Amino acid sequence: MKHVGRGAAPSGAPHPIDQPLSDDQLPKTPAELKAAYRYQFTSDLYDEAYPAGWFPVFARVCRDIDAMGAERLGFRWAQLKEKFGAARWYGSYAGPHARTESGEPSADLLKIASAIREAADRTSSMCMVCGEHAELDQSRSWVLTLCEKHTQERAQKEGAYPECDLPPGPTFDEELAAAVEKSGRAIHFVKAQELLDAMGDIRYDAAPLNRALEVPAMAFIRNPAMNSAELMHEYRTAILDFMPCGYLSIDAAETAARLFHEFNVQPAEAAASRAKKTQDDGSVVVFLDIDGVLHPDMSPPEDEFSCIEAFERAVSSYGEVDIVITGRKRLSMGLDRIRSKFSIEVASRIVGVTPDLSGEEDAADPCLERTVWMAKNRSATPAQEHRWIGVGPLRAFSGEEPVDQVLLVSPQVGFTDEDGALLQQAIEAKLEDARASGVLRG
Repeated sequence: MKHVGRGAAPSGAPHPIDQPLSDDQLPKTPAELKAAYRYQFTSDLYDEAYPAGWFPVFARVCRDIDAMGAERLGFRWAQLKEKFGAARWYGSYAGPHARTESGEPSADLLKIASAIREAADRTSSMCMVCGEHAELDQSRSWVLTLCEKHTQERAQKEGAYPECDLPPGPTFDEELAAAVEKSGRAIHFVKAQELLDAMGDIRYDAAPLNRALEVPAMAFIRNPAMNSAELMHEYRTAILDFMPCGYLSIDAAETAARLFHEFNVQPAEAAASRAKKTQDDGSVVVFLDIDGVLHPDMSPPEDEFSCIEAFERAVSSYGEVDIVITGRKRLSMGLDRIRSKFSIEVASRIVGVTPDLSGEEDAADPCLERTVWMAKNRSATPAQEHRWIGVGPLRAFSGEEPVDQVLLVSPQVGFTDEDGALLQQAIEAKLEDARASGVLRG
């Protein structure tokens, strides 16, 4: 994992906070600072403010505590604010090296805490607007540390607080959402409990481990070409100091990388191999609408895909079924995000989406979209081209489809186990035809 921090100061050297850093070595904005020290700014940060005059001091302390081993201690910023005219910067320490065996703060933790305290104390004599020497302005109920110039400006303006805070930059969740949108991929993050369950009877605090697992996954989003070995290295680096034993860290890293690969890579790879079939293998295509099927129409975001388990129960035992997504959601969500909603087993059978025929004369006819997809991907024999079942609300069909190829779902209710039983009957009928024609055995 790459960082911009220096090595630790040699014995007898001045405290790192007192070692001046040139301007070109310091990030100039909170966003740049977060990018440089990603591990320090996780979703735990619930309050943040960056007065412009104090920002160089804060950037310097971020850089210097990184050099002291802040990441090894599991350090995260918890709160960044101003109080009584000085900065109040609070951090948390989640790594096992933050405490001694007796539970006391380690020497490294005390050193970092001291550096943060000294840096924050320095702001009590710095103008929060420009950074020049300043004194406490008590002319209003909200006391602030301002230089003479900005004290006078404050007296002439309404409002107790000067407009001096730098934009905080994206939160971790915002950065994650932006990275996912930019990549066009939906990433399933390996959660600590998933990792611990996969490793067997391992007891460990999931909260700090979850924070460690964020970093490699974010790296993968930014670099989709990252291979398995590189991903495992990122996980090993992130996990190493969150597990008490070296061998356990290695096992956890290998397991996390494997799970990540299974969640995010294998379904797409497996589905790609099933998409276009030049020979009739007897498989059945299920065209699946989402709105009104996998959740009732007009469902709030938190209730979307609420019926997905009923659908999975219906198709999971049929290895001969390939799934193609139809309807509006295929355009608004994209295939990767849709796959991420399903189990790995079913996601690997989602082979594509129907084409977007916007602008075509018959674009409003979903039957044409199904016909075009089948003609392109399942046209080895006339029988193969008609071996499909559509699952959707009434609006998804033209009314001219054969009865045995349509399963109407109530859009007010969504897909139920009763619908699942009907879908299984339809699948069995299609498979029986394939067996009768000799293209499918068993």
